[in-house]
Amino acid sequence: MKLPPEYRLIRVVSPGPTTTVALARDAEGTTRIVKCAAIERAAGVVAHEATVLRALAQAGIAGVPRLVGEWVDVIAMEWIELATLGERADAMRADRAFRERGVRAAFERLDAVHGGGVVHGDVSPGNVFLVDDGARAEIADFGLARIFAGAERESLPMDGAFRGTLLYVAPEVARGEPFDARADDFAMAASLVHMATGIPLRAVETQGASTASVLVNAGSRPLDASHPWRARVPALFPRAMADTLFRCLAHDPRDRPREEERAW
Repeated sequence: MKLPPEYRLIRVVSPGPTTTVALARDAEGTTRIVKCAAIERAAGVVAHEATVLRALAQAGIAGVPRLVGEWVDVIAMEWIELATLGERADAMRADRAFRERGVRAAFERLDAVHGGGVVHGDVSPGNVFLVDDGARAEIADFGLARIFAGAERESLPMDGAFRGTLLYVAPEVARGEPFDARADDFAMAASLVHMATGIPLRAVETQGASTASVLVNAGSRPLDASHPWRARVPALFPRAMADTLFRCLAHDPRDRPREEERAW
């Protein structure tokens, strides 16, 4: 990967097919997260993420990466050492208090992002971060985000290919339809339920299936009412929280609760 001259690579964190994420030190020796376009057409995605981060900073939204440098196809962000939701899956399953705090904190941070005029577009266990006790969350990876309010608006160049995480994608996103913050709510609930139960909500649909067939199923069929995760949720969460998670996972976005209707 090609870093700015003043940065020195520590290690690659995520060698993705379109972008590469790494830890690097700047000229002052401060550790930063650096995201680089791995292919030429991904430069627009990296630049778009910088635009989104600037918009969130201007809106005063905390708990998201702080942009500290931008080049043609590279951005540098403040590094905060936290564990992802995926890395805290064992705690989500074993510790009820941690689990409940994690749900509240994750949705609180997501609501703040929405309040800053941004829809994330790819919420998953790998880009939601929790501190040790689960009481505070942060959200990263805004490469697929949409700015829907404020003075600065930008559309991410698309070539018709699906971009996102199949296990957690909201049905309307899978269908290629316009979407709003309710799609993030679906993906957040799907991520939290998966980590808490240990059961992926679309396990049967994704095994050995093509991306196209998974998207068709995700877009056309509600989540299986008889799937084992549904029986686990009421045992793992207080009734109001379980009911709210179920409502956030509604197939029709109109059936998902508004922020003020959610009971945590």
